[in-house]
Amino acid sequence: MPAKFNISVNLEEYDRSASKLLLKFTFVVVTDPRIVKYHIEGISEIEGSVDHIKNVLTQHPSRKVPIVLYDIYQQVYPSIFTLSRIVNVPCPSPDLLHTNPIVTSSVDTVQEDDLSDATSTQISLAIEQSLREISDAVCENVGDTLYKKYNCYFYNCLEHPDYLADVLKQIFGDGYLSIIVNINKRLEEFSSQKSIKEFLLVINK
Repeated sequence: MPAKFNISVNLEEYDRSASKLLLKFTFVVVTDPRIVKYHIEGISEIEGSVDHIKNVLTQHPSRKVPIVLYDIYQQVYPSIFTLSRIVNVPCPSPDLLHTNPIVTSSVDTVQEDDLSDATSTQISLAIEQSLREISDAVCENVGDTLYKKYNCYFYNCLEHPDYLADVLKQIFGDGYLSIIVNINKRLEEFSSQKSIKEFLLVINK
C-alpha cells in the first residue's frame, strides 16, 4: 500500500529590488504514520515586471497558497526522489501539492492589495519602461537606490512621488527631466485620473 504523506509549506519574502523578488521557501513532508520526514528549504529568485511577480504570487483558487509554490516543488522534487532512493524510504508523489491536504501554510510576501492596485501598477510600469529605454542596468540602479534610501519600490511611487523625483535628481542631475518627460508620455492617457494627475504634478515640480 502506498505511503500517505502530509505536507506543510512556508513562503516569505527574503529580498527585493526593482524587478527581482527573492522568496524563501520551506516544505516539510511527513509520512502518515510518522516514519519519514523530508525538510526542504531554499531561496527562489523571480525576475520580471510587477505584473509578472503579481501573477506568480496569485493564490491557487482552492488551495489558498501561491501558484509559484507548485513550480518550486517541481524544481526540488528530483532531490527528494534521489534522497529517497539512497536511504531506501518512501517517496512522495511529484503531484503531492495537488493531491494531498496541506496541513499548514504560511505566506508572508508582498501584500496582494498592493500588487493588484491598477493605478500603482500603471505608474510602476511607466517608470520601469522609461528607465529600461536607457538600459536595464539604469533601471536596476534607480530601483535599488530608491529602496536603500526610502525603503520604497516603483509601485510605492504613487504614494511617494517625491521619493522618485529625489532619486532621479540624485542619479541624473538635470538629465532627470528627460526621464520625467518619458514617464509623462506613458501616463498621458490616464492623466484624468485624480491619483495619477497628483503623481505627475509632484514629479514635474
